[in-house]
Amino acid sequence: GNGFDCKQTVRVDNNLVQGECHDCLVACSPFVKWIDNQKLEFLKQKEKYDKEIEKYTNGITSSKRKKRSTKSDTYEGYEKKFYNKLKEKREYGTLEGFLGLLNKEEVCTRKMNNDIKEGGTINFKNVKRSSASNDGNNKTFARTKICEPCPWCGTHVLADGKWEDKKPGSCAKEKKMNYNPEKKTDIPVLYPEEQSDILKKYKKLCVNGKKDDQIKKWECYYDENEKSGQNNNCIQGTWDTFTQDKKVMSYNAFFWDWVYHMLHDSLDWRDELKSCIDKDKSQNCKNNKCNSKCECFLKWVQQKGEEWKQIIDHFYKQDDIDPGWHDITLVGVLKKEILLKSIKDTHANAKDIDRIEKMLKEEENQVTADGVGSGVVGGVAAG
Repeated sequence: GNGFDCKQTVRVDNNLVQGECHDCLVACSPFVKWIDNQKLEFLKQKEKYDKEIEKYTNGITSSKRKKRSTKSDTYEGYEKKFYNKLKEKREYGTLEGFLGLLNKEEVCTRKMNNDIKEGGTINFKNVKRSSASNDGNNKTFARTKICEPCPWCGTHVLADGKWEDKKPGSCAKEKKMNYNPEKKTDIPVLYPEEQSDILKKYKKLCVNGKKDDQIKKWECYYDENEKSGQNNNCIQGTWDTFTQDKKVMSYNAFFWDWVYHMLHDSLDWRDELKSCIDKDKSQNCKNNKCNSKCECFLKWVQQKGEEWKQIIDHFYKQDDIDPGWHDITLVGVLKKEILLKSIKDTHANAKDIDRIEKMLKEEENQVTADGVGSGVVGGVAAG
């Protein structure tokens, strides 16, 4: 679940064991956001259904377009006629009837299987407003087992060899964590708004430098007492009091998620600033109207630089890398081929990966005299 092996992981004890899919949490994030949004949209349309049907039954519409009538050459009451015909053919007369027909579709009647236990049905009638994980046996908007966090209290094996989640009430609701503060690193990360345009994503940062409400604070901890592979994790918030609603990922997944999004934004910035950069004038802004864009880009670069410094600071706290090898290891993982493989493993957007690969190749071809790339990627790789 979310990159961890749920057969061994016991979240309440902070016993987090990486599974075979090390970076599933990163890959699952966009899917979880998407499926949760689909559920909200479904509930919104469900509430709207009866009102819309009543409106169409009465031949009323808020649209300004003409409406088809029962006569072939005019438009009046088209929605009412269409709805009545539809009702004659199938049981769409009520919301319950409509959703019942959806439930009877073959793809919805099949049982769903997962690694822990069998079961689960698709039932559009009984979708709750709570999170998908709290819908019980109804898996209509389930995140899939691989994208759900491991059970808070762990799992146990049954007599038939199948695995089952331990009941949530069988363990503590929170856990106080004892840790070595020298192995803990605070990493505040600036996240963009949900916008397509790069300037709108960071509008608050650009306009007045305010970024607090877009900052999510992460805390990464290297536990020298645990085995390699389960000893280096990051939490959104703090480790002081560990509760089941907190988001946790391995440092490895956190590292590559940050690199991917930094590169993604770098590409968007390059496209945004393309018309403002004059290569014949030492890459200064062409005119005053570009100044605000360039200033915003500078703020973004400075923020990413601060984040990268903290991420690397934590990288050097890993004792399972031999002394003196941290620099060599870091340079190695940031080589183009390894970097590309790592972000391909964690992100499935092929178009995005192609854009990043093209940018990295261009960086290789524009190496400065000291052997460091001239762009944002080169600056990051240089530390």
